Amino acid sequence: MDTRLMEVESLATKISVNSKVLHVLTLQGPLKDEDRYLVNEVNQEMDQYATTSLIHDIHIMFKYIDMIVTPSTIFNGQRDYNVYLKYGDLNYSEWWQLLTAPKGPFFQVSQVRIIDKDRQSVTYVKPLFLGSPQQPDGSVAVYLDESKLRTVLGALKFNNIGEQGGQGWAYITDSEGRVITSTVQGKPLTVVPLDGLSGRVSVHRQMDGQDYIVSQTESAYNGWRYVAVMPSGTVLAKAVYIRNLIWLVIGGYVLFGLAAALYFAYRNSKPLRELIETIREFVGADSGVKSHNDYELIQGTFSELIRRNESLRRMMDSQIPYLQAAFMDRLLRGDFKNTEELLAVQTQAHLQFNGSRFVAAFIRFQSFRGEEDQALVVKELSAQP
Repeated sequence: MDTRLMEVESLATKISVNSKVLHVLTLQGPLKDEDRYLVNEVNQEMDQYATTSLIHDIHIMFKYIDMIVTPSTIFNGQRDYNVYLKYGDLNYSEWWQLLTAPKGPFFQVSQVRIIDKDRQSVTYVKPLFLGSPQQPDGSVAVYLDESKLRTVLGALKFNNIGEQGGQGWAYITDSEGRVITSTVQGKPLTVVPLDGLSGRVSVHRQMDGQDYIVSQTESAYNGWRYVAVMPSGTVLAKAVYIRNLIWLVIGGYVLFGLAAALYFAYRNSKPLRELIETIREFVGADSGVKSHNDYELIQGTFSELIRRNESLRRMMDSQIPYLQAAFMDRLLRGDFKNTEELLAVQTQAHLQFNGSRFVAAFIRFQSFRGEEDQALVVKELSAQP
């Protein structure tokens, strides 16, 4: 809003320094033809100023020739005021005095009839000076559409907005406390006293036995105040709604996260489940592995496999002497067909013969009659060379 009002002020300033406007300010009646031509040129240049929808008309008032120039027409103030312009209930003299005051403020909303159309308008006035700043020589009046100013309050989403005693209302006041516009239409507006407060504040107020929260934002540009009045219960209801909405969103994210976690856990556990099914299929129920869950089954199965592997290894190690004896027997009898077969059986019997020369010893037992000769055999085998 400040930006749009600054555009209005800038527009009025451009008009006030226009060389043709300043020239017309110096004219005295009665007007000559060349003077009328100059006034007509000012009228033709007016179209370039009404560049925003916020503005619905612009008037330039020239004091000494009692003439008003607008983008659409030129008329005499005293004679045509009631025909082309009617500002509220003011007569021509009151209107002229109001709009040629030394300091041009924004005025409160007033019914303005321009030509044949009535509008609710907020008027911005900029006095025009040629000599003393105490005596304006004319004035620029920019009529702002009050309904467009009210759109700034459209961001306030109240239920039954504009109905006092309902859910809340809002309004804009100028620096003097005069109401510019409000959401209340067709009913008296309650203006909440906010004396001593400035800037952006929120306070509690009791009105008609009900507790209200009044929020104010003050413009640093022109001192306008934007005020919203809302019952405390409505504010708390909105807070509860926002809280519930936050919890709903958080719950949604949690449920989505759980669903995603379950999906990925199921997908990633598929190889593990297949491994467990394989273990159950090949190991069987009589494997001796006791478990309360799948992880204990896997651990017990691998422990049992390690134990059996160790037992098998010891069993195979115990057979090595027999393999070695069989190898030597076949070697003495010449049963090996070739060197490759000999080396294969030698490796299987864990025999390693390193060296270039070997000595073979033969032991012959003359007789062996069982247990009675056992001591003798042991003695002969244990003989030292």
